[in-house]
Amino acid sequence: MCESTRDRRVVFSARAALLSWLAGAGGALAGGPEPLAFSVRQDHFPDAVMRLTNPDPGGTFDPALHRLPDLRTVTLGAWQPTDPQQDLFDGSWDVAGAFFRLELVFDGLLNPPGPVGLEGGYVGDPYAFGPHPVFGFLELDMDGNADTGGELLAPACRYLGNVGRFGGRLSVPPALANRMAAQAGDIDEVFNTPPFVERSGEEFHLALLGEEPTQIEVLTGNPDLLFEPGETWKLHGQFLHRAHGYEPFSFASGPQGLGIYQPQVELVFAHDPAANLTRISLVYPLNNAGSAAQLGDPAPQPNNGNPADQNSVAEALDDLHFSALHATPASQADPAFALISAWASQNPSAYLVPRNWSANMLVGTIDPNPQGSCSSVIWTDVFPDALGGDFDGDGALEATDALLLSNYINAHDGLPAIDIDGVVNGVVALPDFAANFCLFDTNYDGLVEPSDQWPPVLGDANADGYVNLADYALLLNCLSGPITSAPSACDPFDTDHDHDVDLANVAVFQRVFNGP
Repeated sequence: MCESTRDRRVVFSARAALLSWLAGAGGALAGGPEPLAFSVRQDHFPDAVMRLTNPDPGGTFDPALHRLPDLRTVTLGAWQPTDPQQDLFDGSWDVAGAFFRLELVFDGLLNPPGPVGLEGGYVGDPYAFGPHPVFGFLELDMDGNADTGGELLAPACRYLGNVGRFGGRLSVPPALANRMAAQAGDIDEVFNTPPFVERSGEEFHLALLGEEPTQIEVLTGNPDLLFEPGETWKLHGQFLHRAHGYEPFSFASGPQGLGIYQPQVELVFAHDPAANLTRISLVYPLNNAGSAAQLGDPAPQPNNGNPADQNSVAEALDDLHFSALHATPASQADPAFALISAWASQNPSAYLVPRNWSANMLVGTIDPNPQGSCSSVIWTDVFPDALGGDFDGDGALEATDALLLSNYINAHDGLPAIDIDGVVNGVVALPDFAANFCLFDTNYDGLVEPSDQWPPVLGDANADGYVNLADYALLLNCLSGPITSAPSACDPFDTDHDHDVDLANVAVFQRVFNGP
């Protein structure tokens, strides 16, 4: 996503501190890890920004009082607790483990989300557990098939429905790049119309919005139920959901209703005051052998599609295979059956390697006076990132991106339904822009204008409107190589936004060079 110019030394110092913490006794990689058992994915940081979704962009949110969630890392792997009945989180990474472990690391102190209704109705208190709640969804694609799984009911609350708010088109994963919403109008909740925002490819998601704990254990800290520095809490609740797009076609049967697979899980929030990082951890059975060990049952049950007894990833995926094979003619005639149809020929046991799973995440905070839906959420970070100003999704900032921006302005400038000033003036003023966002509004001010290109002229370090020999001289001073960070004055050359100036950036400069 688009970052402001910053002191790169601070960024790299923070990254070093994070990696040190992850590798240490308090981090996600503690306990003698097996490298092949897990995978650590790093997000760009610090890169949290405010992306309001309420039509009133003023709102009542004060960023001086409430932290903007900023994701650092996502870790996924196979896990084996020492004693699953007593403590799922005490154990080690193990390629043969009967559980999977998910670790999310965030900058600073964040507290569990308070109860908020996702689609109207009960609103509750978003700040019930402290002033810095984290809301959002982490989606897991377990089978590596972007055409299976998705969200039919609330795609406007998910990753593909909001990543465009951050001002860039996805370049990875390629299968999802053309499905993301480039503008609010792309989200119509109709399955078979492009760009198919509903087809995220997820099998499961972690829900930090629309769910609330049924029980809270304060493991360390003050029992006042306000999450404070150094505290560790264990939350019990239905925070792990199988993708809702499967529900109309699934034979799963549990207390929530036909097709729904939402088991009770344990979620740990832990703050490390020395590193000033918050870790959110989930451990859940990969198979019913793991579930039997957790429940103290003498033997694993056969898969029965019921998340109220022994339950696991394997059972949930097995149900998808069974349901696709035995679908009724009416189900097969539904266009959305495409979300599950491929499972008829897929082997569920082939997808129980957590380090191979893909993950997408959308996180944010919330207005103190929520309206009971995700339109009150203030999104702050996405993973994987979209590069701000990259409008064609090739992962770089080039002249083609400037052309796409110019073409959008020329096509929409002065159109009454899109440009609220109705004047041809080189600026498209978006109506209710927080609700009607547009990919080309990279700084999220409601105006699509030439300054939304980043940098304003690629390679024009002296801002004279030309990319010439004067800029070339500055480029030579900025060359830092692919490892060493470059100062912020070199940002016009950092076209791939990786905080350095290397030969890849020189190649882009050669393409935009336009005069002596």
